[in-house]
Amino acid sequence: MCPYAARDMDQNQPPADSDDLTPPPHTPSASDPDALEQEFIELRAAASPETPPELVALMLRLRRGLFGWLLALVGASAFSLLLGSAEGALLCAVAGLFALAQATDAAAAAPAYRDWVHATLPRTQLLGAMFRGLVRSILPIFGSLMLLGMAAFAYQSGPSLRHRVAAACGGGAALLVLTLAARPVANAVARRLFRKDVPTRTERLTARVTVIALLAFPALALMRPEMLETLAAQDGPLVTPQGLVAQMFGLVTLGLAGVGLFLKRDWRQTRERLGLTAMTRQHWLWAAMGLAAVAGLNAGMEWIEQHHFPALALQDAKATQMIAAHLSLGATIVLGISAGVGEEITVRGALQPRLGLLLSSLLFASGHVQYTWFGVLTVGLLGISLGLLRQRTNTTTAMVVHGLYDILAAFSAQ
Repeated sequence: MCPYAARDMDQNQPPADSDDLTPPPHTPSASDPDALEQEFIELRAAASPETPPELVALMLRLRRGLFGWLLALVGASAFSLLLGSAEGALLCAVAGLFALAQATDAAAAAPAYRDWVHATLPRTQLLGAMFRGLVRSILPIFGSLMLLGMAAFAYQSGPSLRHRVAAACGGGAALLVLTLAARPVANAVARRLFRKDVPTRTERLTARVTVIALLAFPALALMRPEMLETLAAQDGPLVTPQGLVAQMFGLVTLGLAGVGLFLKRDWRQTRERLGLTAMTRQHWLWAAMGLAAVAGLNAGMEWIEQHHFPALALQDAKATQMIAAHLSLGATIVLGISAGVGEEITVRGALQPRLGLLLSSLLFASGHVQYTWFGVLTVGLLGISLGLLRQRTNTTTAMVVHGLYDILAAFSAQ
């Protein structure tokens, strides 16, 4: 199977999520049952004689699922780079880590696999240790390098107190993120986030992503003026339809991998887990009320900002205009669709049921660092509103509201 799961497995290893479904048995496809049966026979012959048939079936299902994810991620990454979006390719890379974590969690939940690991551990211990160390270190190392780069940028930008604080925040955050490569540290954070005694690999990976995003925010927020100035000096538009599409594909891929599509869940189970169910007439009524509510909330927050924090209001308006002022009608619609689909599937669909309403909304707000603290607060309140809507209805309804709201907001900024 995979040396990533070959560790000190015990009989209390939990499934990947608290409400995880038992992976459906791998049955021959109606389109090509003979090929699937032949693949099962070949894998069974390659396994040791004591390997149970149900374990062979599990290994076959996960192997096919991981191979499918490999092809999908390579294609999605190439598509993102073709559209000029390194961010989309990066999201696909993180999605690959989640697919691997979900596959090994699904394997670890099977008693037959745990028995097989105990029997074969002496032969795979060194390889497994090296592979696990590499996999769990990739994200912390990359996050630390990103934060160190931000710290260096802040230090070189000027001698002011703000620059020095930003450099200290970036450097300190880099050291903290690097400790997440150690499984005990990641376990401790995951236990706190998910309130579970024995976190799974998927939960440890989610904990790492969450901590990196939250620790990066202070330094990024302090350096917001310099970053906006750098972006404004670039040739060409700041936002392009191609970049928005690539970002949406990256976020959707991340959300699907995060809940174990083709590894623990089929399409139907994945849609139900993400809340991507059909909208009823009542859902459309909730969507209309939700759109009015978030528009009213934003209008109220803008009034407060303009009357009590006019300098912040000017800065937030400038940031919005940088994004939306030069968008065409088609690009504005793409902006709304990409944000509504990508962000809602990832935040409200995949993360909120695990991290809760407040923490997922905090992560959502931290991704809008182009705004001042008051603007980020407004985004956080909008995220809570969308999260409440997702709890009351489904993610599909939240997607509709989010997309329409962003389209209207972009038009108002033009």
